[in-house]
Amino acid sequence: MTSDREREVDFCSPHLDVSLAVVKRAGRAADITLHGLRLGLRRGTTAELYVWQRMRIEPVRESESNEELYALLSAAELDAVVDDFPIANWFSQQVPGLELAGVLPGTEGVYAIMVGKKNHKLRRESNRALAEIENDGTRRMLLMKWFGNDPAGVN
Repeated sequence: MTSDREREVDFCSPHLDVSLAVVKRAGRAADITLHGLRLGLRRGTTAELYVWQRMRIEPVRESESNEELYALLSAAELDAVVDDFPIANWFSQQVPGLELAGVLPGTEGVYAIMVGKKNHKLRRESNRALAEIENDGTRRMLLMKWFGNDPAGVN
């Protein structure tokens, strides 16, 4: 959810709190320092906006594809990738030789379902379903299944 996106679409209730995370190759993942590194980012993401505006770092590679960025990182053509924590965490666990370096402070955000502007019925029904899975414990169970026991960067 961002204010720019809210001008174009409506959002349902947020269902996932996230932060931005840094992934590096094993042995280089001791910290989240990014300056001086060959950096990869996905286009049109909050990670791209954060790196450009707040850190003033120009990435070496931008892509639409997570697979491409993490393959380049694994092949040592990049030194780090910045991504939403759930995505960064998954790739760091699935691609041999990659490690989660950590979460970037001050990058908290939320995921929420987008609906067309003024589609009040769909938004209302989606919010009802989200409240139901929150109240019956399903949301917490799914978070535990996919992200483990209270990992940094996701709630």
